[in-house]
Amino acid sequence: AGSFTMNESYVKLLSPRQLIGNETLFSLSKYMWTQYTMRKADVVYLVTARDMIDVLPRGISTGVLGMAYRGKACSRYQVAAGEDKPGVLSGINTAAHEIGHLLGSDHDGYGTSRSCSDKDGYLMSPRAGGKNNFLFSNCSKNEIDSFMGSFDAYCLEFDWSIHIAFFPNATAKLPGTLINGTQYCALYFPGKRNVTYIKWDSDLSKCKFRCQIGWKQNGDPNYAIRTALDGTPCNRSNRSMVCRNTVCG
Repeated sequence: AGSFTMNESYVKLLSPRQLIGNETLFSLSKYMWTQYTMRKADVVYLVTARDMIDVLPRGISTGVLGMAYRGKACSRYQVAAGEDKPGVLSGINTAAHEIGHLLGSDHDGYGTSRSCSDKDGYLMSPRAGGKNNFLFSNCSKNEIDSFMGSFDAYCLEFDWSIHIAFFPNATAKLPGTLINGTQYCALYFPGKRNVTYIKWDSDLSKCKFRCQIGWKQNGDPNYAIRTALDGTPCNRSNRSMVCRNTVCG
């Protein structure tokens, strides 16, 4: 189920392009309780193209991709929010990470998940882009399993069908069949001039896109490496091989 609205009364902004994550999350939880469709949902997830920030007593933190209440699915605080750059599906892992929090998982290396190192790069690591970022660690699996077996997860036992969001037929295809590296780099860095996609076979075999976003002060090219989309061809001699969850096969 899903919905779209231009009414953003629950969104709290520091500037037109900066969304205050902690304040928006609290406001969204109150707004959700006034909306029948949202109340019947298991979780409510806000997707934003704005830059999420966290306002703290010591200042503003800009290193925020998403935010959620831990273990609060099926409750008045069943809300989460995350960044997503339009057109490049950059927010998929962020959404999975934040929903993992709603389902009871802590960050790897912290709290009840401290026995799993955040350096292993699983989905619930506090640092994005790890080598295992499409997988839950054993700690996360155990915590989610514990939550799912508790009364707090009662709503997940029911099958509500209230509102269905319809998307263009193109979404049935893997995104890598619709967006190539050149388009991806341009969409990912819209504010950069002369963004160039650098196609290296060694990158594609690892399911990576290499975007050149200018030059360093020493004259070397400035590269940004991003994860290639699922469906991206990754073997020049075998066109049937495509990326899936960062693996070429």
